Amino acid sequence: MIDQKPMFPQNGVLYVQRNHCGVCKALLPKVEQLMNNEFHELEFRVINAEDFQLELAQRLVLAVPAILIFADGKEHFRSTGLVSIEQIKQAISTMKN
Repeated sequence: MIDQKPMFPQNGVLYVQRNHCGVCKALLPKVEQLMNNEFHELEFRVINAEDFQLELAQRLVLAVPAILIFADGKEHFRSTGLVSIEQIKQAISTMKN
């Protein structure tokens, strides 16, 4: 039996990108650094939107990069396109309080 984690984390951050997205490639290392340095206790997943088109469409995730933050299995914050690391940090911090 294969143990598969659900695509959307219970408590954590989902980063959605596409292969040929320059903004996605530029933002990902910054988000990874933030997660590793300040929020390492939260789950952090990176997925390719092309591999999960149906699931993402059902959640109305239609643009990349998309950052979704989940608390207790519910979407707490969503951003698509350009977003500052400070905005992400603030959203995660409010989720944890």
